Amino acid sequence: MCSSRLIWIIAPFLMQEGQAGGGYTCNPLDVTTFNMRPISAPSMSGWQLKSYAGLATSKTTGSALRNLMLNMNGIKCIPTVAKEVSPKIAPVKFPMIPLSNRDYEKAQEYYSKEEAQLKKNVSRYFGSGIGSPYRSIEDLHTAYMKGEANPVDIIDNVLQAVRDFNPTLKAFKELYSVKEINRLAKASAERFRQGKPKSMLDGIPFGVKDEMNVIGQKLLDDINPKGRMAKSLPIKTTNDPVIDALLDAGAILIGTTTMHELGISPLGYNSWYQGPLNAFDTRRFTGGSSSGAATAAAAGMALFFIGFDGGGSIRIPSVWSGVVGLAPTFGRVRYDNEELKVFTTLHCGPIAANVADVAHVMSVIGNVQYKSKYKVGVFDDWVKFSSEEAQSAFNTALEAMKDQWDRHEFRMKDMQDQALSHTFAIATEFADTHPDQPLDGYEYNTQISLALGRDIVKKKDVVDAIPKLRGWAIQQWNEVFKGVDFIITPTIAYGAPEIPSGVFQYGEFNPTRVSEMLRFIWPTNLVGFPSITIPVGQNKEGMPLGIQIMAPHWQDDKLIKVGLDVQRRLAAKRIRPKKYYRDIMSKKN
Repeated sequence: MCSSRLIWIIAPFLMQEGQAGGGYTCNPLDVTTFNMRPISAPSMSGWQLKSYAGLATSKTTGSALRNLMLNMNGIKCIPTVAKEVSPKIAPVKFPMIPLSNRDYEKAQEYYSKEEAQLKKNVSRYFGSGIGSPYRSIEDLHTAYMKGEANPVDIIDNVLQAVRDFNPTLKAFKELYSVKEINRLAKASAERFRQGKPKSMLDGIPFGVKDEMNVIGQKLLDDINPKGRMAKSLPIKTTNDPVIDALLDAGAILIGTTTMHELGISPLGYNSWYQGPLNAFDTRRFTGGSSSGAATAAAAGMALFFIGFDGGGSIRIPSVWSGVVGLAPTFGRVRYDNEELKVFTTLHCGPIAANVADVAHVMSVIGNVQYKSKYKVGVFDDWVKFSSEEAQSAFNTALEAMKDQWDRHEFRMKDMQDQALSHTFAIATEFADTHPDQPLDGYEYNTQISLALGRDIVKKKDVVDAIPKLRGWAIQQWNEVFKGVDFIITPTIAYGAPEIPSGVFQYGEFNPTRVSEMLRFIWPTNLVGFPSITIPVGQNKEGMPLGIQIMAPHWQDDKLIKVGLDVQRRLAAKRIRPKKYYRDIMSKKN
């Protein structure tokens, strides 16, 4: 490579390093001034990314470039500030917070009563929200019960929507066996004919992120489907337990949805699949990594989807697609794949058009219940680090809920190092999950990200510091939750941006943008508590905006209840994609 091109590639990096004064100042752990800052790194796509990936993963220049990036972004601060954590605070690897005996007994009592009630009548209505532009699980269930629709016709409409939209949106990676889909639909139709549906999800079409075992498919994590790694993977002979639970409830699996390769970036675009693309505007990012799931939900290609969220991967694509995404309490939903053994940040949960739909799905995969009324926590300095339009949508939601929400300002200590702990944790977990594969088989942005993760894994002081900081962070957030029921933020600081032209062939490496996208996302994944994103309006370009609601561990039920209230109040502000949307209950399809 000629020297002039080499200098052109790394010049933005060196300029940013110079602007930072050649170093990075660590903050004391007890600082309460809002101190989060974007990741400092150049944005690259097209040939520049391809060239830089070669440099950043080479044996000669790679280590130096990657260490430069890590040092510019505070990796040395993590073990430093971890020393300030009291030795009385136990390190936490997996953020699993046990229920008290009293809460467990109450949950068991509720579950027993619910089971007895459902044996008498599976129909249970939470209320989808008057004015929602989307069809709901309750709409479809009611139509089935009245004989106004049947699962066979609905599935035909769903498959036609996939045939019409998927060539452009690239939302589905692979359909389930069409023969099996039709068998499930006919079996569901017969149950409704007999008046004996299995559950509210009987006959409801759904999809799953390509991060779950599906019988008859390879679990690709959306790596290059034609590459050597994909060719060596086995065909799965069992389903993930989450899929089996949904199938047992009568739901109909349509297929697996496209995701960012390995789920390693929240941008969502996968150059191997040339998508997914945003259903509202196909020039824009979907967000990720559960990108295909959110796009398909927005387009009406099924009624719900199962995603994973290690760094906003349910909530980010949901907000940019104008749908609802729930990251439940860490550990509430039992899934089973290789990531289960490694990831301390990963939540499994539903994406759907309506909050009530999320509630119905969680009743099968998570068993939630309802409680009542609220104090909400707002950190104003945090919220101000978002666009004027995102702040306006946020304030609109607060105003709409003012008779039910009592607003409380709070402060949080050293958010920057907490956010970095999440960044470095998830980077090492990706590296640990894919430790030996040659990097040259991946997208260029994945190559750089995995190489950085493998570097961090070797830094024992950083790896040991992360659980200490997580244990400390759990205490800090629990202190806030002693005074409030929920914490409210924008979900992302802005609407979905346009995809630069250079991204389509080679993808994009843009840590600064990623850190901006994660500004309100990371606490759920570091600390393990649940959060949900609710659409609350659009920006001037017509792209969806949303608010995020966070709750203490195991209070997913309260989260869904308040989400229903928000959706009802703000239903009139919701829109659907103009071109890429299918009403699967319409007889005009």
